[in-house]
Amino acid sequence: MPLIGFDEIVGQKHIIDIMRSSLRDARVSHAYIFDGPSGVGKRTAARAYAGALLCAEPRENGPCGLCAVCVQLASNNCMDLYEVDIEERRIVIDQIRNLQSDIIKRPLYSERKVYIINNAETMTGEAQNALLKTLENPPGYVVLILVTSNYDALYPTIKSRTVRYSFRRNSRDEVKLILDKKLGPNFPHRDFLEAYADGAAGAALDMSMVEGLPEANEEIINVIFLLKKGGVSQIIKAYQFFEKHKEVYPVISKMMRFAFRDLLNARIGGAEGELINNDKKDIILRNAPDFSTASLLNCIDAIDESERALNSNTNFELMIKVMLLKMQEEMSQ
Repeated sequence: MPLIGFDEIVGQKHIIDIMRSSLRDARVSHAYIFDGPSGVGKRTAARAYAGALLCAEPRENGPCGLCAVCVQLASNNCMDLYEVDIEERRIVIDQIRNLQSDIIKRPLYSERKVYIINNAETMTGEAQNALLKTLENPPGYVVLILVTSNYDALYPTIKSRTVRYSFRRNSRDEVKLILDKKLGPNFPHRDFLEAYADGAAGAALDMSMVEGLPEANEEIINVIFLLKKGGVSQIIKAYQFFEKHKEVYPVISKMMRFAFRDLLNARIGGAEGELINNDKKDIILRNAPDFSTASLLNCIDAIDESERALNSNTNFELMIKVMLLKMQEEMSQ
């Protein structure tokens, strides 16, 4: 884990102020939930807070960067920090048991041990029940941070034993600042990325990794109109697009959701300036009346269902074709 200071977190001032206060007043809880939309800096904040909690002499900006623990953190070799992440799209009970086996060992270099569980919403029921046993009676030196984009997926018994920090979407200026910092001010298609971020700079950074980004977005619009024509052959053609972008489907699904959202906005008479695909304003405004409001909402629901299915290890081809069939049925009504 690279050493991260609080000043590297753009936005989220309300949370950074609370974390600074907890360190200054030595009022640190044994467990936290960092929740909010994907891509707004939750994981970065968790790592910054972990560094400050482990540091021998934390400063206003977080870890000092000089002590032995900070040196270990900077080299990604700190024995008092433990991170759990998805394995095959879930966090399973064995991962939590491994965490529990480590928890019983006292810290080696710090006064605390910090455990970060990323994508905590993907924990199986067994994993959540196992974690609950730790939350009920953790050693005094342990701090757990659960990072999630779906607070409701966590058991009420887990929520009741944690302090919740809710992260907000980034402003357009904050997104611009983060993209400039990470990609440089002259990165190609930056305006496109800013529009698609939808208040989540991390999502824009993910999109920047998609090869042929504007072309992929162009194809998404074409896929929608292709499906509206009806017929099995159109579904087969549409599927080829998703197969080509299989490795970045979460990004592609987000772009597709925005395309339907623009059509919906145009259909109900929203302001033209609110369109995310503003460069395709003419084609969106021209075609929006051909869709019913209900069909557009149901198509967005079909995208959401596909993402949930993907997280459940559903066969990719089956998942996409089911989604496309549902969309075609909706748009043909």
